[in-house]
Amino acid sequence: MECFEEGKVSVWYGVFCSDEELSAYLSIDYSDVSENSWQSGFLTDFTISSFDEDFSERVFWESEAERNDVEGVSYVESFMTPLLEDLRHIDGVINSLFFVYDCNAANVTASSDARMRLLSVYHYKKRYGLLS
Repeated sequence: MECFEEGKVSVWYGVFCSDEELSAYLSIDYSDVSENSWQSGFLTDFTISSFDEDFSERVFWESEAERNDVEGVSYVESFMTPLLEDLRHIDGVINSLFFVYDCNAANVTASSDARMRLLSVYHYKKRYGLLS
């Protein structure tokens, strides 16, 4: 399923042992030249045919105390309030977030044993130049 929608960011959450494990789960294997053969743990878990890795980013927290630290996330100032509100409603421990920009994954289905869960889809605004 294609999830492209400009101005939307889909955010998933999960638990991983390390940033390296999260990175390995998200990394797409491009060794097969056929686009339909590209694989990653993430693509296997969700019905997304592909996404542009250049417009995605991950956050891994070493401790629960860092859970709301998303300041370095691109464009987060445009969706910080609803993101933090949604994070507060998650029961249990999480230590990872994955952001895919220009993607609306609201209708994407997950496998029953997916390593991540969709938190929500937010509208975001790109900001160019210096902020005053």
